Amino acid sequence: MSVFDTFPRNDLTYASNSESQFHYLNRSGRPEVYRIRELIENWFAQYPEAEKDRLRRELRSSEDNTFHSAFWELYWYTLLRMQGFHVEVHVAEKESNRNRDFRCSIGSVVFFLEATVVYESVEEQKQSDIRNKIIDHINQHAFVPGFRYDLDITLQGKTFPKLSKITRELRSWVSFFNREDLWEKTQLSGYKDLPTIQLSSGEWSFTFRLIPRSKDEELVEDARSIAIGPMMSRCWNPEDSIRNSLKRKAIHYKQSGFAYFIAINCFFNFPLNNDNEDIIAALYGTPTVIYNPHTQQGCPSRKRNGFWIGPNGPCNRNITGVLYCDRLSPWTVSKSSPILFENPWTRYPIPEGILLFTRVTLNETSQRLITSPGIHARDMLGLSEEWPR
Repeated sequence: MSVFDTFPRNDLTYASNSESQFHYLNRSGRPEVYRIRELIENWFAQYPEAEKDRLRRELRSSEDNTFHSAFWELYWYTLLRMQGFHVEVHVAEKESNRNRDFRCSIGSVVFFLEATVVYESVEEQKQSDIRNKIIDHINQHAFVPGFRYDLDITLQGKTFPKLSKITRELRSWVSFFNREDLWEKTQLSGYKDLPTIQLSSGEWSFTFRLIPRSKDEELVEDARSIAIGPMMSRCWNPEDSIRNSLKRKAIHYKQSGFAYFIAINCFFNFPLNNDNEDIIAALYGTPTVIYNPHTQQGCPSRKRNGFWIGPNGPCNRNITGVLYCDRLSPWTVSKSSPILFENPWTRYPIPEGILLFTRVTLNETSQRLITSPGIHARDMLGLSEEWPR
C-alpha cells in the first residue's frame, strides 16, 4: 500500500496558492517533491498495518488541515521510534476510556503522547482561501510578459469578488509602460517610485505596483504575475489560540500515574515569534509589568493566565510537558525541530535525557527560563539541513 499514485510525472510547475498539499505533492515532477514523496512513503511503510487505511485516507485529503494533522502524526511516530521507543498507536487508556495517539515505552519508562495541530479560526481560514483564489486568478488572467505585480489588499470583503474587470483594467494599464524604462528606473531609485494603480470590486479594494522583470527572470519558466503580496495587517493574539488548544486536550487527562505530553504544531498564516514568546506566554502567562510605588520602577512579570499556572496557582499538573513546533510540514522537517517545555509542577515527571530535544525549564528560585540545547530532529531522521533541495 502506498500513499501516492504511480504514474510518469513531467509537470514542473509550481503549486498554485489554492492547490492542496496532497494534490501538488502527488502531481509534481520536481526533484525536491520526489524526495518528499519518498520520505513519506518510507515513513508510511513502517506505520502499523491496522492504522494504514485511515492514515492514508487522511494524507490524501484535499483539505490541508486534515493532511497536516495526518503528517504530524506520522512524523511523531517516526521520530519516537528513531529515538528507540516502542510506540503503540491509538491505545485505549483505562482510566479515561479514551484513545491516546501514542503509548511510548523504553525500559521502565512509559508515557502517552497526544499530537495536535492548531490552526487559524474557521473565519480566518475562509478569508485565507478567498485570498489564495484571488492570487491564482490574477496570476492566470493578468499575466503580461516582462512584468510582475506587488499586490496590497487595502479593503477585504467576505465573499469572492468579480475579478474579470480588474484583470482587464490591469492588463490595459500595463500596456502604457515599457519594461526597459521601468527597469532603468529601479536601478536609479529602487522600487518605491514605480507606478501604482488602485482597483476595486464590490467590497474589495486592491493596490498594484508594477514591477519590471529582469532579463534573467524572463528566462525562467514561471508565469506567476504576483511577485510580492498580498500584504495584510490584523490584530491577533496567537497565545490564546495555543492555550485554548492545549486546554481542550488536557481536560481529558486523568491521574493515571503515567507521564503525558502534548505535541503541538502551530499552523497559522503568519509565522510566530522567533524567540518562542507566543508559546512561552501561552504556558507561563502573558508578559506584564508590576509597578512598585516605593521604588517608582516597573518589574517584568507574567499574568496568572498560563496553561501551567493560573489565578489559583499551578494547574494542568497531569501534563508532563509540551513539545512545540511552528508550521512543521513536509517541506520543513529538516529546518524545524520540537522544543520540549517541561511543566515545573507536573505530578508525572520523566527522567532527564529520555527525550533528546532542546528543553526549556523554569528555575523556580530565579523564575527564569533555562534552555538546554538538545539534538535536532533532522539528525535523528538522517536528513541534511538543505533537504529536500
